Amino acid sequence: MLDPFTPIKTVTDPFGLTFINEIIGAYSERRQALGEEEVTVAAGDDAHEVDYWKAIQEWIEVNALNYIDHTQAVAGNFDGLAAIPMWILADFRTEAGLASGFRRATEWTPDPDNPDWEVDVDFSYGQAQLGDIFGPWIFEDLQKAFSTLRWTLQNAKTSGTKQSTQGLYSGGNCATALSTAQANWILDLPLWGGGAPGGTNRIAQGYAHLYSGGMFYTAMGFRQRHRVDLTLPGTVTTVVPAAVGIHYAVAESHRSGLGLSDTFEDFDGYGFADNTFHFWEEYPEDPLKPVARGGAAEATYAGVLNTGGASADPLVQDPPKMECGSKEGRYGWGFENFDAVVKWSFTNQG
Repeated sequence: MLDPFTPIKTVTDPFGLTFINEIIGAYSERRQALGEEEVTVAAGDDAHEVDYWKAIQEWIEVNALNYIDHTQAVAGNFDGLAAIPMWILADFRTEAGLASGFRRATEWTPDPDNPDWEVDVDFSYGQAQLGDIFGPWIFEDLQKAFSTLRWTLQNAKTSGTKQSTQGLYSGGNCATALSTAQANWILDLPLWGGGAPGGTNRIAQGYAHLYSGGMFYTAMGFRQRHRVDLTLPGTVTTVVPAAVGIHYAVAESHRSGLGLSDTFEDFDGYGFADNTFHFWEEYPEDPLKPVARGGAAEATYAGVLNTGGASADPLVQDPPKMECGSKEGRYGWGFENFDAVVKWSFTNQG
């Protein structure tokens, strides 16, 4: 948040250009954060017409459902949830202080001794209608609504270049199969390539199976890593900076080539749970995106899922954990999808 909205009671003329421009600017930025077009007050627009503001009210109540319910975040993230929560209309209205909807009125008789529109007006509720008074409550309610629209959700994509390695061995003895597969894992490590933070692919999934088939045991550990790429809406990033929190859905992996459907296991001890989102990293708001608010913007966040290099990363060095005996069987985990929580610093909020 850069600047709060101007409180309406501090404005001599609440229908003046400065006040109207704040509302239109908030509307435009929040549209652009969803990939929609910029909005300005165009020649011929009558900003004193109720229909003009009704259209904004309609947009808010439809598109609030495309914004994240940030009140459910814990320490700024959604670790452990089954889904990133989006607003539902009733909760959005309550959080915005509009539990009954937008205020509207058809009569306004100011107290001659102590006029106060918050007291003098008998409000009804709902979107503005023909015949309504064009009153300051319209703008105050829009301020509250826009201040509650803060974070958006985007699905992040993975880069085309991926790296993987595995240790594999089949033999007649479980311990031999396991130890040989682990030794082969070390031999495969150079296939990962460089490990400099920020410039390489990162851990994306782990898989292991240890099973017996007739006279043979097969032990296999597999890991794959790749980079997550996220492109924010291009227009809004030229005027609004944002922090980006990377989450990913963890779920059991499926080795279709082996005809196996695996049982989920958090064998790396990260606290993963099946079919839940895991928060990994947040890119802080970068003051150079955009340059001096309005300069050239870098719209693409191409980042890492891990802050350490390969030499410091146990997920690179260690094969997925397998044990003979109680841990015999097939298990694994993988990433179903990557989601980015985009935390916008809109020009006016709150």
